[in-house]
Amino acid sequence: MDGLRKHWNGVKALQRALNRCYGGNLVVDGSFGNATRNTLVYAQGREGIAADGIYGGESSGNLRFPYYNDVSGAFKACA
Repeated sequence: MDGLRKHWNGVKALQRALNRCYGGNLVVDGSFGNATRNTLVYAQGREGIAADGIYGGESSGNLRFPYYNDVSGAFKACA
């Protein structure tokens, strides 16, 4: 179960990033379904990488993720 929980948490982090940095409207549920895949394809296209809907090395190195203030937790930027 711990391996699955880590997978769900990773998908949730991706869903949050797609929502915050790419204008997605995903339910953050940890499920890599069609909506998450389609939003990932959109984000990959925006970054000029292979828009295949697979989150691998190229995506992890090129997609933007949100950054937050260490003290207040307020959103700072996507980078």
